[in-house]
Amino acid sequence: MAAPLAPVVLSFTSKNITKSSTGIHLWPVEQRNGPISTYQVIVLKVADGAKELPDGYDSKLTDSNNASKDKLNFYVAAEITNVPVHEESWEFTVGDEETYGAYINKGLEGREVYIIYQRAVTHVKDVILGGNASEVAKISIQEDKPVIKDLPERTIVAVGALAILTCQVIGDPNLSVTWSKDGNTSIPRAQFENDGRILAIQDVLPRDSGVYECKASNKHPCMHSEEIRGQRKKRGTH
Repeated sequence: MAAPLAPVVLSFTSKNITKSSTGIHLWPVEQRNGPISTYQVIVLKVADGAKELPDGYDSKLTDSNNASKDKLNFYVAAEITNVPVHEESWEFTVGDEETYGAYINKGLEGREVYIIYQRAVTHVKDVILGGNASEVAKISIQEDKPVIKDLPERTIVAVGALAILTCQVIGDPNLSVTWSKDGNTSIPRAQFENDGRILAIQDVLPRDSGVYECKASNKHPCMHSEEIRGQRKKRGTH
């Protein structure tokens, strides 16, 4: 009995995406050299110009956690049983954070390029025969443009009260958030929390009134403004 054949890739997948997972196609292998037990999905992160699996990669294959510890730029993302036998191409989601066999299908990281490989494996008693890997996909992760959720256009706060503005951002978690008041980025009385996404002003004064703007940016800035108006309490009210 010999190692399985390499998958014949009839349609290569190439994608530019902004999320950490995406669908690709996997391909069945003829059981010419023996029964196919499983299929492995191997993820290679393009690094330092390395766009192919290195010689001898087979002996170094491991899961994503150990690959990170060993400073390898490739890992097994999934081992899929061939039961029932795959006879046609099927879709698989790379980076869905699910467990396949002994491997966690780790989410793909932003601003990286990945080459996805597939190979067939035959298990015969205590012997594992791994076939040659074929490239099945190239995935480029782009920076997602941040989106700031709609906020009220005006917030009225009583003088002496606490004012809180929140910049609720959807998108790249590593983006930066900055604030300005009436176009001025210096806001001496403001305090910031949660990496700048929350602006708080204690004991609001009339001079704190103005238009506050939050700006979330990676390579694609997004802005939203909100007006704070400090209002004095009327006499006789509490």
